[in-house]
Formats: sequence, C-alpha cells, structure tokens
Amino acid sequence: MPLFSPDDAVALVEPEVAVVSVAAVSVAVVLVSAVMTEDLAATLLRLRDRGHHVAVVKTSTGIWDRALAPIPVISVAAAMEARYSLSSKWNGPATITIPDEACYTDGKPWTLSNASDEESGVFTLRDATAHSVNTVYAQLVSLVGPAAVVDVAHRLGITSDLQPYCSITLGTEGVNPLEMTTAYATLAARGVRHDASPVLAVEDVAGNQLQSLEPRGQQVLAQNDADLVTYALQSVITTGTGTRAQIGRPAAGKTGTAQDYVDAWFCGYTPQLAACVWVGYPDAERPLQNIGGFSALYGGTIPALIWHDVMSAAMDGQTVENFVTPSFDGYTLGADLPVPTPSATPSEPPFVDPSLTPSPIVTTPPPTPTTPIPSPSVGPGL
Repeated sequence: MPLFSPDDAVALVEPEVAVVSVAAVSVAVVLVSAVMTEDLAATLLRLRDRGHHVAVVKTSTGIWDRALAPIPVISVAAAMEARYSLSSKWNGPATITIPDEACYTDGKPWTLSNASDEESGVFTLRDATAHSVNTVYAQLVSLVGPAAVVDVAHRLGITSDLQPYCSITLGTEGVNPLEMTTAYATLAARGVRHDASPVLAVEDVAGNQLQSLEPRGQQVLAQNDADLVTYALQSVITTGTGTRAQIGRPAAGKTGTAQDYVDAWFCGYTPQLAACVWVGYPDAERPLQNIGGFSALYGGTIPALIWHDVMSAAMDGQTVENFVTPSFDGYTLGADLPVPTPSATPSEPPFVDPSLTPSPIVTTPPPTPTTPIPSPSVGPGL
C-alpha cells in the first residue's frame, strides 16, 4: 500500500495546487508541465475522471506560501553559468567557517555544519549535490556570489523577494511551491521558462475549441547550463538523498529540509513534467517529527515518496523520454580551498528499488565571483 495514493490527492493540469492531509501535516503538490502535450494533458485529466479527489486552493493562503525551499539547485545553475565543473573536487568537512567577509554573520565569519557528522569528506560538485553537502554549497555561493544566485532564481521563475545572503544556498529564503515548480519546469524545458497558467484552451458550450493557449517561452538559461543541472539532479534520484523518488524512467530532482525540520520538500521532473511536494504544518513552522514512521522528516522521506506516487500516476502510459546529454567542454572552475584525502559518505543511506533500472549517468568534469552581501546565520540540512 503506497504511502500516498492519487485517490487521496490530485494530479491536475498546470499549475493548480492540491492540499491533502497526511498525519495532520498539510501537503502541497504542484504540477507544472515543461512541455504540455495533448497526450500528457489527457493523462492528467484521466486521473481526475477516474474519481480522484480534486481540491484546489490559492497559492496565496497558508503558511506554506513562504516555505523554506530547496534553493541549492539554483546555486548549481549559477555555478554552471560561471563555468564551474561538476567533476571539480571540493572539501566537504562536517563543519566549516567561510572567511569571505561578504558572508559574515553578525560581524563574524559564517560557520555552518552538514546535516550529520557522516556527511563529510571530498566530493565532486555533482556528488555534493546528490548527497546534500551544506559545507560544499557554502563554499560555492561564496565563490559564485549570492547576488548571482538571486538573479538566476528570478529568471527561472521565482518571483518572491530574495535577499542576496550567502545562506540562500541552503534554502533559508521563503518561496511558495508554485514558484519552485516553475523553476524546475524551466530546467526540464532546457532553460525555457513558461509562466504557469490554469488555462489550456477556451471552448464554447458545445465543446468546440475557440482558442488554445500556446504561450511562447523565454530562454532564461542557456540550454547546456540547464542540461548540466539536470545531469547533476539525476544523481540525486539514482544514488543520492532522493532515491525513494525513483519512478522507473529518467527523472531529476532535489530534496530539501529546513532547519529544525519545519519544512520538507522534494521537487523534480521528467523531460515532460515537473512537480514539487512540500510537507509542513499549515498553522506554524513546527518540527516535522515522528510522522509516518520517520523520527524526523527529510526531503528524501515522505516528500520523495509522495512525489513518486503522484508522478508514477501522472506519467503512466506516457512515452519514456531521455534527458539531453550535456557538453562538459569549457566548464573548468573548481574550489579555492585545498582538498584533503578522506572519502565522502552520504548522511542518508540511499533506498534503491532493485526492480528499477535508472538511465545511465555520464561522468565528466564552471567566471569570477560576483560581489556578495552579508548573510544571516543558518544551519538547515538540504
């Protein structure tokens, strides 16, 4: 029996929001199509026609309208624009102090930790993404610059006011699920942003189509940069913190866990469809603990399981498509800090369904940091 069944939730044509109840925790599920085809729209509508409960709410209501989101993905996109290499080696200690004055907190160097002591060692940037290594992302934002991360976030479709603090890379800025889904859909569409709309077509009373919605997308991120981000995010699902989201076809995604477990996310996409799942209490930011058999909720637990169940239903019967393999030429930058020798170990052991055969992942190996702005103190896991 799946933890989350489409019978208890909803899969809707872009970009409506469903709220369901799981152990007194509200769950917002947003689906936005990167490339909305007639077949895909029909599949999503079939879920509704089969009797699945449909509950639509406005995105401007509820505490989750400003939940702490998995922004690290945006940092990866900014790093690709700056020509950092996904195969560059980074020192990811359990705790790190960032000497960059632009990242100072209360006038002192920014010190932060990973989600657990086991999450330390030497990582490629791709592996640090797969295993959510905070201390690597802190170095990355210092080099790329938080202002660059904010710029990319807004281009990808996040409209909330974001402050250019270094801690933005760890997901300390409030963003609603619709915004995050738009950003992930932009990555799925290889850098082309289509602003979400609840209207697919206009019909008369006889069902004749009077006008169809064919929005022109805007290329906001270079295709290859978007493809590289997708390449990195595939490893989150195949070998990293998001393995519970595996759906038996190529998919990319990212887990997100706020400080004190007050928000938990899983956002991801196939080449055709993007979806975000947020889990949190609707009345206040309270720790998500002892829920669904988990002592504490990470993005790779219940959110990933919900994403799996919703996307499995939404993609049922759809053509299995592969992501475009990116070019790695010209992406040569890496860490400034010296790299020690210990090997890396993920903090959350991957769950791998032996019946699934993930798509093959290619391994291969990004300019000068922008001027950043001071950062508040933070310590969430990703």
